[in-house]
Amino acid sequence: MGRMPTDIGAIRRLARLPRDVRGSRHRPSRDARRRLGMLFYEPNPGLRQELIETGALVLRPPTSEVDVSSSALAAAERVRSAYRLAAAEAEEHPETNPSGQWKILIEKSYGELFRALQGDDHLVLATTFERMFAARTTTGLSMGGELGYLSNQGGRDFYHDWWLDGLYCLASYLGILPETMETGQSPIATVPAFEALYRAVVERLGTRPDFPAVCGAWGLEFHGVPTPRTSWRHLHSAHAMLDETKSLALPRIVEVGAGFGGVAYWIQRLRPEAVEYVTYDFPIVNAIAGYFLLRALPDRLVVLTGERPQPGKPQIAVLPNWRVFQEPDFGTDMAFNQDSLPEMPREVAVRYLELFDRIVRIGFYSENQEDAHRWDPSDVTSAQPRLPDLEVAMKRLRRTSRSRAWMRRGYFETLYRPRLESKSLVAAGETQP
Repeated sequence: MGRMPTDIGAIRRLARLPRDVRGSRHRPSRDARRRLGMLFYEPNPGLRQELIETGALVLRPPTSEVDVSSSALAAAERVRSAYRLAAAEAEEHPETNPSGQWKILIEKSYGELFRALQGDDHLVLATTFERMFAARTTTGLSMGGELGYLSNQGGRDFYHDWWLDGLYCLASYLGILPETMETGQSPIATVPAFEALYRAVVERLGTRPDFPAVCGAWGLEFHGVPTPRTSWRHLHSAHAMLDETKSLALPRIVEVGAGFGGVAYWIQRLRPEAVEYVTYDFPIVNAIAGYFLLRALPDRLVVLTGERPQPGKPQIAVLPNWRVFQEPDFGTDMAFNQDSLPEMPREVAVRYLELFDRIVRIGFYSENQEDAHRWDPSDVTSAQPRLPDLEVAMKRLRRTSRSRAWMRRGYFETLYRPRLESKSLVAAGETQP
């Protein structure tokens, strides 16, 4: 992860704002105000429109057209086999079945995928997977949940602003974006300034943010490079963990609740063939992640349930959630969780924290919201758990940093590291903290 020099002064000079660029101000509607509250930076309609009119920024809309290749059929066959093995094994672990919010979401949105996985037609299954990001199949996991923003011009304008905001946030995290004390002001005002910022982000990351044309992926293209909005935050998460493990030749990272595998994908893009990454999730979610990763990374080692892992080698393993409790003491460098601990029943979340406390060598990294939403407004015990209220369950790990998230409002990034006495035990080869 080499650091490329960035000419901050040049970007700052290019960012000076002509008075006529911002566009007219008007009082936004209630829905528009809610959307604006999701952004870190004040939108610049003039710049957005100029990027669109010059053809630099183009919306690649979702499409229902599907071309099922032989590699897609092969991936579907592997995923179906892995899913059926995991589903059979799940009967022995009823305590790890989806519950709470995820139980409701899966029952409501994933019926088509369930039927395709239970059937024997590989073409039907591959077709379902190949359009999943452009359909409600992946609601709660990816761009499938953002389709509603494309239904009218106001929503499309917001989606563009949201995408631009994500790039600005990533650039700020990377230390590239010049900031002023006037927080909330649009940081980039001209097309040349935006292009300079984009080039600086690519240089700092060491890879283009191009998302593969699989599974019905859609989003915005900048000069022909497609990047779904969700990729900005997945890139941030991947970069943050690689920064924590940069001294290791082959870091091992465990993610619980990996969704469609977005962070795992960018981990491999940022540090190719140099990370052992293991994800644990519900079998139905693993089917989505397994298929995406097989299609997105055809030349990398992706291991599914029932296939033989290769410990100590660069790979991505996609395994059912109950198997994470078989992880050995001090068996992984980092544990990662995003968008799931608060959505679990309290006792389940505590069990995962106790697991992280036992298995990590370097630390546990969390990106989660703390809304404490009540499923039943009249029942205080129905509130979602908050990580600060649960962290006492970890005896070996202690919180070393906590900050508002770089990429999303209402979220917090928290890092837990072993206490000094625990580190000495790991160095000595002990198996118990």
